[in-house]
Amino acid sequence: VQSYIWNTMATARAKGGPLDFAEEGDLVYEDGAGVAKTSAEAKEQDDRPVRSVRQVTAEEARAKRVPIGDVVLPLIGEEVAAPAGPVGAAVKRLMESLDVDLSKPIQKGLGFRAYGSYRRLIGSPKDVQYEIIRHKTDDEEILLTDRREMSGARQGGGEGEKCALKIQFSLEAAEYATMCLRELTKQESSALMQRTVLKHSSAE
Repeated sequence: VQSYIWNTMATARAKGGPLDFAEEGDLVYEDGAGVAKTSAEAKEQDDRPVRSVRQVTAEEARAKRVPIGDVVLPLIGEEVAAPAGPVGAAVKRLMESLDVDLSKPIQKGLGFRAYGSYRRLIGSPKDVQYEIIRHKTDDEEILLTDRREMSGARQGGGEGEKCALKIQFSLEAAEYATMCLRELTKQESSALMQRTVLKHSSAE
């Protein structure tokens, strides 16, 4: 439920606001990096820190002072704040339609607590490296697994008319390589699309 609500918030924010700078009511971490704080009750349970956030002011939004990369959205729980404006209204309507109230300490009949946390609206890969590898056939093994490399196998490829892109990068927690590659290649990442690509490749 948390991820579904977060994705709904992200969609509402992407469609309803600028994607270069923060708008009024967006959430950002306090003092840039954020101040870690833990309630006494949470500390007793599992010592989970919840970073403090604040809302972007109208003045900051008009001056375009806060980049979009600083904007965070909450994974709904009892220790997080919700954004203001259209995004906050959208998530409130969604939670009411689902009959969900994650602000209550104990979820009815489940016996667990949802403290919540924050995720950045937009993430950027770090430590990016890439290599163009030439190869002859589509089924040529041009990448080595760790196991094959330890066994002394050598990487294939190096010549041929076909080209493959090898890319390496680092992502933060809750950021996904499949989404990064989707944005890079501008191709759908659904299972159906991947099966279509493999079928087309096999036919050739």
